[in-house]
Amino acid sequence: MRKVAAAVLLFATIGVATASAAGASSGTSTVSFQCVATYTGGSTSGLLGTTIRDQLKTALNDGLAANPVSGDLNYDTPDTGAPGVALATNPTFGVDTVIPEFVIPNIDGVEVKQATLTVNTGGFGTVNLAGAGVSPSSLQSSIPVPTWSPLDLKNPPAGGVAAAASISGEATPSAPGAITYQPGAVRLKVTLYAKVGTFLGDSTVTQPITLDCTPIAPQSDIGPGTVVAEPDPYPCRADRPVTPHSFTDVSSGAYFNDSVSWLVASDITSGTGPGVYSPGAKVVRGQMAAFLWRMECTPTPASGHGFTDVSGGAYYNNAVSWLVGANITSGTGPGTYAPNDTVTRAQMATFLWRLAGSPLPGSPAAFTDVAAGAYYGPPVAWLVEAGITTGTSPTTFSPNDAVTRGQMAVFLDRYDVNT
Repeated sequence: MRKVAAAVLLFATIGVATASAAGASSGTSTVSFQCVATYTGGSTSGLLGTTIRDQLKTALNDGLAANPVSGDLNYDTPDTGAPGVALATNPTFGVDTVIPEFVIPNIDGVEVKQATLTVNTGGFGTVNLAGAGVSPSSLQSSIPVPTWSPLDLKNPPAGGVAAAASISGEATPSAPGAITYQPGAVRLKVTLYAKVGTFLGDSTVTQPITLDCTPIAPQSDIGPGTVVAEPDPYPCRADRPVTPHSFTDVSSGAYFNDSVSWLVASDITSGTGPGVYSPGAKVVRGQMAAFLWRMECTPTPASGHGFTDVSGGAYYNNAVSWLVGANITSGTGPGTYAPNDTVTRAQMATFLWRLAGSPLPGSPAAFTDVAAGAYYGPPVAWLVEAGITTGTSPTTFSPNDAVTRGQMAVFLDRYDVNT
């Protein structure tokens, strides 16, 4: 009589690969799966058919428990991405399902005459993009498993039988974060047919089997993936260090020297004339509007301002319209903006505070010349907390003093660094 070892092994390998992009980084991770077998329907014939079927079920369950399905997840990803922009490569996901050696268990007094295993179409699997701010819907797709039949279980081929299916798609990050790949469940539908002979005659088993395999490790998403950077909300603002300015009236030793260079590099100012910045000149409200508007990268205003003292041809016209639409100013009175009026330190604090969204300070300002009920109280307190100003002395802010262009350069520079 034929005696064969009771061994049941099934492996599923999921591979991911993309066309490599310039400057791409790649990572390789191993994912472990655990498969659970369920049995539905089926038929037996002959005196030992039921016994053989139960033996096969036990062998399959024991084999899966002792040898969890495992596979390697391999992929290449570009090393950077941007929210709302499709990745530079379209990942292709491949599934290789391998059944290496499925041997009919030993049953005394039984001779195996024929045994075949058919892997049916209709299996499924998913490979998903997961992680912060990723839109994976275009990558969630059924993976059909091809049919292989028959596979001789009495004489299984070395290394088993394998075939592949793949899906492809494009990922579009929707928010900053790290894109990482994560495998989904894999299901195989298997039908086992066995014919055996005994001294009492032949017996047969036809048993449909469903193998549901789910990843058990790692529990988190697979890395390293693609880092999706927060898009720069103000691309017009220059990174530091910057090229020094060329103004003849701003010395390299001036406290505002580096700040003026940053303003020039960020296209916030070009000076007051050829080669001059006029650091000691007082800032007027028209200039203030232009400074803030350029700090925000010159957004298009939603509507006009309605002020009678701001002409359509003024260099600050669009800037004033945007300030009104952004609720940063309502003017100095009905229908007026007063573009030529000098900006005080109190007004400067209020402009910057509103530009930042009017954040609530943690505590009132400690300056003796800033009254508790002053309209500029919260703005000054916030500027101190944000590191934009330390006042004109340890106890004073001098809210009524005019702001010079040299001081304004420093205020804007610190605003960009600290907010």
